[in-house]
Amino acid sequence: MRPFLGVSLSTVSNVLNRPSRVNEDTGAKVEHAIAVLCFVRNESTRQFRAAKAASWPTCCSTASNPSFMDVAQGVEDEAYESDFSLFICSIDEDPTRERTYLRRLEERGVQGVLITPVDVDDELLDDLPRRATPVVVLDRTRAGTALDHCSVSVDDVLGGRLATQHLLELGHERVAFVGGPSRLGQVADRCDVAYSTLTESGLSRDRLVDIATSALTVSQGREAGSRILGLPPELRPTAAFGANDLVAMGLLQRCVTSGLRVPQDLAIVGYDDFHFAAAASVPLTSVRQTALRARTGRGQAAPEGTSRCRSCA
Repeated sequence: MRPFLGVSLSTVSNVLNRPSRVNEDTGAKVEHAIAVLCFVRNESTRQFRAAKAASWPTCCSTASNPSFMDVAQGVEDEAYESDFSLFICSIDEDPTRERTYLRRLEERGVQGVLITPVDVDDELLDDLPRRATPVVVLDRTRAGTALDHCSVSVDDVLGGRLATQHLLELGHERVAFVGGPSRLGQVADRCDVAYSTLTESGLSRDRLVDIATSALTVSQGREAGSRILGLPPELRPTAAFGANDLVAMGLLQRCVTSGLRVPQDLAIVGYDDFHFAAAASVPLTSVRQTALRARTGRGQAAPEGTSRCRSCA
């Protein structure tokens, strides 16, 4: 960069770390060169003056979600065996926070990123491998695009079909799908297949009541329960498919506190089969996911089917 600009290394360092010490024209020239050269500073080199740290971070969508913590545990087990250090960054479904973390991790010279991205089409996910930072996408898919990195996911279409078919086989003809936001690939897949499964069984699309939530949380499940209870009796579903167990647990809580009987008045199926799902006041029926383990390569795990009938039969 020095011969390219005709400025000293200390000037470049000041632009990166103490921009107030550099005049505006010189700073603009250096910043332009940084953009042209796709330069990314290495924080580990700057701070420690040592070789690149053996660090292998994973970004979880929401650290409070038990399914993501199960994934993180699998990553940690593999990292420990390979003598890597592990960083866990909770991006909390916030795209700005996600991009900030990715930039910070790249600056620190990490040797790989495992991420459950908010936006799987974000160009930054492709830029990182081009700049020699490998990326593995966890629990997301990206249709019709050749990835520069690997992905590992669960077949959400099969899982959603299993859940919906289970409720139909119990005789339910009006089913609620509870979950969101719809921009999440898993939610969209599970909702879409719920619609198609109903229509394939001979029911009309309006027999699926889409109760969208802003997040996959217990509190949003409770709020969705209130909306279901507020429906006229003739439009109220007799069964509900929660996009994950947290939403289903919140819905179950709202039913119990309102005096609604589960499963007699409302059958409920969740998704993930968290450890505590069977320990609820009314044990929750759920689609069990095969735990994802982070290994090099592309793969898609199949759900294991609905667990033993609990709150739906």
